[in-house]
Amino acid sequence: GPEGVAIDESRQIALITNFSCNTVSVIAINPNGFAKSGGGIAPYGTVIGNVTVGKNPVGIAVIPRMGLAVVANNGDTPNGTAQIIDISNPESPAIVSWQVTSGTTTTPANTVTVGLSPLGVAIDQDRALALVSNGGSNTLSSIDLTVLLPSDPSTSSTKGHVQGAPGSTTVALSGPPSAIAVDPNRAVAVVTSLQNSGTTSVSGGLDVVSLATNPPLKSSTASISSLSASVTGIVYDPAPVPAVFYATSTQQNAIYSFNPDIGSVQTIRVGINPYSVGYNYQTGTLLTINSTSNSSSVVDSQNLKTRQTLGISSMSQFAIAVDNFTNTAVIVDQNNNRVVFLNLPK
Repeated sequence: GPEGVAIDESRQIALITNFSCNTVSVIAINPNGFAKSGGGIAPYGTVIGNVTVGKNPVGIAVIPRMGLAVVANNGDTPNGTAQIIDISNPESPAIVSWQVTSGTTTTPANTVTVGLSPLGVAIDQDRALALVSNGGSNTLSSIDLTVLLPSDPSTSSTKGHVQGAPGSTTVALSGPPSAIAVDPNRAVAVVTSLQNSGTTSVSGGLDVVSLATNPPLKSSTASISSLSASVTGIVYDPAPVPAVFYATSTQQNAIYSFNPDIGSVQTIRVGINPYSVGYNYQTGTLLTINSTSNSSSVVDSQNLKTRQTLGISSMSQFAIAVDNFTNTAVIVDQNNNRVVFLNLPK
């Protein structure tokens, strides 16, 4: 069934990972329909393209300016992989491939090796840096997508750019990670993680990773590891001053508001077992999917209060993406093998 979702607002499409089918589907989300290349209009909510990926894809993210998406293949062995999808033509999404040379042999490749059991994906839009959380390795993999830009010959004033093969660098984290959100202004990513895994005193953590260095580096001062419950989904809110992150706490039935500048959290009560979260920063509306109570909570981030509870459920950790232009949440409902479109309150 569907597992993860990402939205390319410039192309007005949603990308859905299909865990058991090993595919990614492209869905039209233009309210006026999608103009097909061969003529005609594909109505809103229509699947307009599919592409086969690795085993058990989970998280996915897009970088619209490059026309690319990155997907985490959770079931690939012996190591997990990430793949890069060309979505410049939404009707014909294609896996990006490149040449790898070993000695005198050159072979094509289309996967980037990451850590064990990759889950979440986020992309720093400014730096074109894809981040993949590796739940089985306690690490974060960073993939520089700029190497895929077209070659630019050297001139007298510049060294130029030569298109190459993307590789990954590894960042050690404090525990098994899952979801990721990026603040491009601070040049940091915040990763939800599990602390003391395998013990009777399991807690939650938020690892802050600096993206200003190469390779990225986990901050020992901004990260926190003392949350009394595990955290799963996370989103970034650029609107308040200072900007904050919102992370769902499944055992606390709450959302944490996190300021990485001072490492402090504030708690917002929601439904039972909030698992994933989506956000429209233009309206200040948060949406959580509460897996145990089979419900969703609509939260006003401006006053940190739950405004409405809805009967929409999912078991996916990456179940929500919000189209900020139309204020519509695209929800993958793994329980019923469907995708739900929800108009959020303004």
